[in-house]
Amino acid sequence: MAVSKCRRGRRIGKRTPVHFGPLSPKYIGFMKNISETGLALSSKITFSSETELYISIPDVTPPIETQGRVMWTSDARLLLSASPFSNHLDMGIALVNPPESYRDFVKSVTEAFKEIRREPRFEKVFKISLGEESQAQEAFTQNISRGGLYVVMRDAPAVNTILPVRLWLSEINRMIHAEMQVMFMVREKSAELSGMNPGIGLRFTKIDPDDVATFNAFIDGLAAKGKLD
Repeated sequence: MAVSKCRRGRRIGKRTPVHFGPLSPKYIGFMKNISETGLALSSKITFSSETELYISIPDVTPPIETQGRVMWTSDARLLLSASPFSNHLDMGIALVNPPESYRDFVKSVTEAFKEIRREPRFEKVFKISLGEESQAQEAFTQNISRGGLYVVMRDAPAVNTILPVRLWLSEINRMIHAEMQVMFMVREKSAELSGMNPGIGLRFTKIDPDDVATFNAFIDGLAAKGKLD
């Protein structure tokens, strides 16, 4: 089988759970970056170069099933470092004829990721209501940025869902009305294995004109105080 060069193509960071294994995708890791031809994972389990793997990305819509081959792994001596992720190693995988759904997934997050990650994030807990008011789900943010939010919740909307949200900025007593898209999801099992909170990453697709200046000024104020994460 022809295998793509793992380093070819623009790479996008995205911490999405990925299941993998040589016989079945029973181990779990998290994307460090992706491209249309390959991905890099951070995981407690890695395999040697040239190992063929079955790969599943279940937390996207539709779920993605594909195969790949290990191209490189990080040095096990890194486990002795003082890094907070010192119990994880990295592994680069070149995908074998990735399906169109994978390519669509990469394309769908490219612009959103660039927009969200170029803005600083701030650890802030604010109440948020998702969906139409008659059927709204209430949750809390974990961090916010000018481009989007991470919301802690278990029963979350599907990836790519676009929905109205109301974000209560309690520090300034102001409600922000917006439309947001679910860009990725961390399910409860994946969150437990990674030490994260289960939830979803949201990006703004629209903010009410009256609220844009207020929200941007609030974010600028956080940045001025030096509260970067």
